[in-house]
Amino acid sequence: RPIPAVLSRRVPSVHGRADYVRVRLEDTSGGLVAHPLLGPSGIISTMVQADGLIVIGLNEEGRDQGARVDVFPFDG
Repeated sequence: RPIPAVLSRRVPSVHGRADYVRVRLEDTSGGLVAHPLLGPSGIISTMVQADGLIVIGLNEEGRDQGARVDVFPFDG
């Protein structure tokens, strides 16, 4: 079940490709903030640090800082 959050920074993406971006969640007084953990998908350290994933769809060219996103948590 996805968790709503706000992006802490812009996440670029190429139109025509779905991207699954690892994020670390921070609970703030204003709600949950999703911090993207960018880097090559094979880097284990970003997987260890991540709380979940956001999906950038095929027809999107990224997401802007402050955008509301659905985080798909790793722990269910």
